[in-house]
Amino acid sequence: MLHCDKDARSIAAIQGESASGNRTMGQIPPIAPACASVIVPAHNEAQHIGRTIRDILRAAHLAASKRGQGVTIIVVCNACADDTAGQAAAAAPTATIIETETRGKARAINLALAVAPPGPVIVVDADVAFEPCMLDAMLTAVAADGVLAASPVARFALAEASLPVRAYYRAFSRHPYLCRGVGGSGVYALSATGRERIGTLPPIAADDEYVRNLFPLEFQRRVACDAEGRPLRASVHPPRTLVGLLKTEIRSRNGDRAVRRLCPPRSEVAPSWVWATFRAAPLDLAIFAAVKFAARLLMPFSRSGRGDGWAASR
Repeated sequence: MLHCDKDARSIAAIQGESASGNRTMGQIPPIAPACASVIVPAHNEAQHIGRTIRDILRAAHLAASKRGQGVTIIVVCNACADDTAGQAAAAAPTATIIETETRGKARAINLALAVAPPGPVIVVDADVAFEPCMLDAMLTAVAADGVLAASPVARFALAEASLPVRAYYRAFSRHPYLCRGVGGSGVYALSATGRERIGTLPPIAADDEYVRNLFPLEFQRRVACDAEGRPLRASVHPPRTLVGLLKTEIRSRNGDRAVRRLCPPRSEVAPSWVWATFRAAPLDLAIFAAVKFAARLLMPFSRSGRGDGWAASR
C-alpha cells in the first residue's frame, strides 16, 4: 500500500502542515485496529530495509499469534533518492508505505503516528536487526503499570568497523546510558499513554533522546530478555570509519543540544558512568575520550549536524 503525501490531507490537517509541492497517490485510508503499530522511518536505506522488514514480519507474526490481533507496519520513506520504498514494498506487500519529500526523521515519525491505529507503537530504525521475540517483549514491557517507554539492549555490529571504531564502542558499551531507559539501540516502544503524552514530535533529530528526557527514568524500561529468559538484543550498525564516527558523534551532540533546549535532561548519575567507562581497557578509553574531545572541538566548524536525524555517511 504505497502513498505519497502531497494531498494526503488527513495527515497534513493533523499536523497543521502544508502538503503542497509533493507527489500524491491518493489519501491514506484508515488502518484496521491492531495490537500495536511498528513505525519504520527511513532515508536512503534500500540496502538494509528489506532485512529489517523481514525481521519485523517474523516478530509481528509471533506477537500476533500470542495476542490474537495483528501488528500494523508503517514505513515512511523520507526524502529518499534510492529505492527504499520499492524494497520495503517487496519485503512487506501489506505494509503501509508513505513517501514524503520533506527531510526530517521526526516528521516521518509524525506522519506514521497520524495514521496508526490507537494503542502502543514501536519505532524501529531502518537498519536495525533483532530477534523474533523483540516486538512481543517490547509490548509486554510497556503494558506494565506505570511504564511509558521501553528499549531493548543494544548490540553493536563491529565486524566491518575499523580498529578505532571498535575500541570506541567497546568503551561506550560500558556506559550506564545503555542499561537504563530508552535510547541507543535503534528501537523504542511507547505505551498507549506514552504515545498520547508525546502527541507529535517537535522538529528534532534525536527522537529517542527526546523520549528519554520527556519521561522520568522510573517510567522507562531497558529490556534485556523476553518472558522465557532469552537475551534480547537489537543489532546496531555503527560507522565503519573514524571519520564516520566523528560525524556521528557531532550529529549526536547537535541533536542532544536541540533536545535539551526543549526538554531538560533527567538527572543521570555521572559518577557511575565515569567509573564504568574508566574500567574499560586503557587504549579503548583513550580512543573514546579522544573522539569525544575531537567532536566537541569540531562542532562549530562541521556541517554534519543537519538537524534532520539522518546520517550522511556510515
